[in-house]
This record gives sequence, C-alpha cells and structure tokens, in this order.
Amino acid sequence: MLLPSPAELALPINPENGDVEYHRNLYCPTYDHCLDRAVRQRWKSWTCVTCAYFSFRFEPARIAS
Repeated sequence: MLLPSPAELALPINPENGDVEYHRNLYCPTYDHCLDRAVRQRWKSWTCVTCAYFSFRFEPARIAS
C-alpha cells in the first residue's frame, strides 16, 4: 500500500490563480490525513506533488439521494 507523503510549502498557496489544483489532489482518499498532518505540524501550506497518490485522478464522492 502506498503511504501519503505531503510536503510543507514555505508560503501559502493562492486559490485565485489555480495553485490549489496544481498543488493538491482534492479528491484523494488520503486528503484528510494529509490535511490533519499539516495542521498538527503547523505548516503554513502544503503540497501533494511529492506524493505517489498525486498522479492518480479520483472522482468526487457521490452522495446518495
């Protein structure tokens, strides 16, 4: 099994110029784990680019109606 490996960024990403989509895989099943790690370690920002999961494209979760 692959382990998530987010990396700290020195500066916050800018959502207005597409940085979020460039740096993060929002639908990754390990996204919450990585977000928790960034918060616990008090990172200013973080990226998924170095993670093995980053190259996978996941679909948004579907909510049953």
